[in-house]
Parts: sequence; C-alpha cells; structure tokens
Amino acid sequence: MQFNGSVIDFKSKENEFSAKKFDGEAWVEFEIIDSKPSAVKIKAIELGLQLLQPENLKDKNFIDTLKSLNPDIIAVFAFKFLPQEVYETAKIAAFNIHTSLLPRFRGAAPINWAIINGESVTGLTSFLLENKIDAGPIILQKKIAIPNNATAGELADIMMAEAPDFAIKTCEILLSNAYKLISQNNDFESPTYKLFKENVAINWNQSAASVVNFINGCSPVPCAWTMWNDKKLQILKAKMQSEEDKQKNIEEILKLKYAGDFCIINGKLFVNCNDGIVELIEIKLENKNAVLVKDFVNGYRGNPTGRFF
Repeated sequence: MQFNGSVIDFKSKENEFSAKKFDGEAWVEFEIIDSKPSAVKIKAIELGLQLLQPENLKDKNFIDTLKSLNPDIIAVFAFKFLPQEVYETAKIAAFNIHTSLLPRFRGAAPINWAIINGESVTGLTSFLLENKIDAGPIILQKKIAIPNNATAGELADIMMAEAPDFAIKTCEILLSNAYKLISQNNDFESPTYKLFKENVAINWNQSAASVVNFINGCSPVPCAWTMWNDKKLQILKAKMQSEEDKQKNIEEILKLKYAGDFCIINGKLFVNCNDGIVELIEIKLENKNAVLVKDFVNGYRGNPTGRFF
C-alpha cells in the first residue's frame, strides 16, 4: 500500500514505544525502551533508520518533533495509554488495534481472558483513540476462530500474523474518508484485569472445562500453577481427558475421588476436577525447564498417584 501523506505508528511491549514516518522516500523511526530491544528497533537499526528515544511521551521536544512530521494517521499497537497531545498530532485519525472484539474483553490481557472464558471466537478491533482506554468508536473488526485447546501464546501468534493486513485495511478506510464509525455498546462490556503469577493458582474444584481453559489461557505467562510436594508446579498446556482414555483406564480413574487427585497411567498424567478429568500436556517443575508430560513420565520414579493443592 502506498501513502502520499505521513504515517506514524506506535508499538509497545512492556515499556517499549516506537514510531515511524514514511514521507515518500524513507522511513524515520522513534522508540523508547527500558529493557531489551524490540523487533522494531532491531529492524530499524539493521536498515539504518534514525531512532529517537524520549524518556517521557509528554516531553515538549518530542511532541514538537511529532508535529513537525505532520502525520495523517497514528496507529497504536498494544500500547497501554497514549497521551492526548501525542495522538492529536494526527490530521486524519489516531487508532488502536485491540486483540478482542470490543467491547468484549476491554482492558488488559484480552487474549488470555478470551481463552479463560471458553470463547470459540475472538478477533481484532481498530478504534479511534480517546481519553478512556479501549472505549473509542470502532472503525473495523475481524473475527478469528480460537483453535481447540489453544494457549494464549498460540492465539497471540495467530493474531500477530493477522494484524499487519488489518492495520493496512484500517488505514485504507480512514484515507478513503468514506466510512461510518460504530459506537461501542457498553451493555456488552466485559472488563478484564491483568494476570499475575500470584493470582493464577489453579482451583481444581471447578469443572474440568474451566480448569483447561484457565491453564491454557494463562500460558505461557504468567503460567497457571499448583503445589506438589511443597513445590510449585507450573502447567503450560492441558486438555479434557478423551473418552478413549477414560474407558481404557476406568479402574484407575475411578480411584480419583477428590479435586486435585492425580494419577500417572500409560505415560499420561490425569487430574480430577469436580465434574471430570483433565490431562496435563506440558509442565514445568520448580527451577526446571518446561517439558512435555510424556517425556517427564519416562524419567519419573515417584509415586504415580497423589494430590495437587
């Protein structure tokens, strides 16, 4: 897609920020960063692009620089909050891309919460920026199916592949000046909150489906966990026990009486919930690397039954 005007886009991961402008001849890129360089910064350095790294997004010199670029459009990707004096430098519009079908899962960790809530479909939403986070009028939405037993990390990869074309389509709509914005219906709002390792302990006394969704929705970070032999066991992937496994191991399965009871059978690890059985697929022992359960079981010499807390 070719732009006759200027485009500035912003992207963040943790505390990273970047912007770039295409003036018909070259890209000029800006970024702030607190830790490791982003893929955007690495590519910019590789291409020999100019980088500006302001410590404060409200810095007057930085704002003046943005104004001098005279951008038509500002596009924001997963940035926590952009100051009004920044996004108002756009002549046509400033928009954000959110990884849910707003107003569903408005706020932090929308990919995680879509899986935790057992959704089969989520999507991308582009909307105009305003002072309230994730609440501006909608420009465009795209539905994305959530694969069975997908983790948040796997779904994020799917969305990452869709996002560039989605952003370009949004820009085309804005540049056409022939579009109708859709106000978000707050009656369907489902606010989310950020997930931390402290609040992702697994409650085995829930339905098996809820436990599977919770485990997969918290993977790979912050990663759901349980206690085993006084040590933390992180669980990165799980699924419902298959009917075949249930019938094949019916005697051992019937011995699982309480929530959290587990057994290792035929190279698989099953855990009892309040209405069914969950099969663990990938785990991480404290101070160990993540491992597939089938590989862990091959070297395990402990008790094949027990209880997670």
